[in-house]
Amino acid sequence: MEFERTINNEDGKEEMLTVSDYIVREIISDDLLFDDMVCSKIFADFRFHVEHGLITGDKQFVKA
Repeated sequence: MEFERTINNEDGKEEMLTVSDYIVREIISDDLLFDDMVCSKIFADFRFHVEHGLITGDKQFVKA
């Protein structure tokens, strides 16, 4: 889901920031860590997907 749009000052292109981009950026910039290893692993996987532009579905972290 889109969070905000900005214009890049260098090339004038519009950039979109998603909610997931924002969450990952804020957790990383605040140097926050998860004490729970499961939560830490989930965040690492989520971060990987966000940084590589992969769409994570709602079933991403659910085991059947």
